[in-house]
Amino acid sequence: MLYDYLQENDQINCVCLLITPWHLLGAEAFVVLHRKNGEQLFPLFVICETHGKFIISEEDSIFKNDSESTFVTLKVTKRSVNDKIREKMMSAKKLRRKCFVLEPNRINILIMGWFEKSVAVIIDEGLASYFKTDLQWELSRASSILGKSMHLFKYYMNIKPHKIMWKMMNRLIDFCLLDKKDLSVHGQVVDGYKEVLQRKAARITLDEERYRGCILFNTQPLVEDGLISESKYGDIITRLGAVLCDKNVRLILKMHPRETNAKRYAVLLNCCQLDSNTNIAQEVLLAAMNGKPCAIMGFYSTTLVTAKLFYGINAISLCDWIPRGSDMVSNDIRQFSCTFKEFVDFVRDERELLHRIQEDTIGVRKH
Repeated sequence: MLYDYLQENDQINCVCLLITPWHLLGAEAFVVLHRKNGEQLFPLFVICETHGKFIISEEDSIFKNDSESTFVTLKVTKRSVNDKIREKMMSAKKLRRKCFVLEPNRINILIMGWFEKSVAVIIDEGLASYFKTDLQWELSRASSILGKSMHLFKYYMNIKPHKIMWKMMNRLIDFCLLDKKDLSVHGQVVDGYKEVLQRKAARITLDEERYRGCILFNTQPLVEDGLISESKYGDIITRLGAVLCDKNVRLILKMHPRETNAKRYAVLLNCCQLDSNTNIAQEVLLAAMNGKPCAIMGFYSTTLVTAKLFYGINAISLCDWIPRGSDMVSNDIRQFSCTFKEFVDFVRDERELLHRIQEDTIGVRKH
């Protein structure tokens, strides 16, 4: 049980609840910055199960050999670990120390209640951090009408008052990359992320000059996620190939690790290189490059935003090329376009893409 572990290991003063590599990166950045500022942190990285499996491990972390860091895994059936720890909420004795409690996009009232003094740290969830309000996040965790009613009640009785109180008492830290209200950049947070990425990049071997001046096409598993059919996605790739191959654009294709069908990109492989580094996160790959791409191209993903945010690389989105086959896809694309228009260039068709390429002479081979 998590509470018992914290009781036995009284040096732990930072609890990080994580599911994805992006969550891990945010937690690592928080620890790095606070240690640089002279604060002695002994973090516990709690790796939570999702959909019956763990998608990150201790091996993924820059702190895997750090004697002051601890890793545990927690099998859960839901995104939050609250179901596992609720039973300890009422009976647990207060742990007599200050502790930071990190979780993506929410305040974990239950774990914070275990400590005499605690500070909530909201880490970045990715694009979704900026798509939903706090209330929408709470409601999204409940599927039934009754569940939504209960979450709505909990939101107003617990989340809202606690959030206001913690802000007033300096017990809430927003450790997201951007401000949710105006999307202004949190410079220190960005610096923390970049430092962690550089450390991760130092562990890989890469042809640093291979990517200089190219367009890096960062794909998404749209077919695998059921957001578009294989045939319609093929139509998009055919249109893309007609533009890029005809203009002799230097393109490097980086497939998403969850994509299973490389043949769908056959039309592009006639005029581009296939990147085999599918197991390396895009942000780490960019950090490892000596010569950066001129542009990152994709649909709607965190990597388009972070390429611009971290490294000033032009980002081109083809999300307007995706047929609006479902309300979910349409809503995601609309929110992405509206939210990140200052970070990403959106091209509606082949003419606009070609103009965008020619305007900045992005990736075009010199003859």
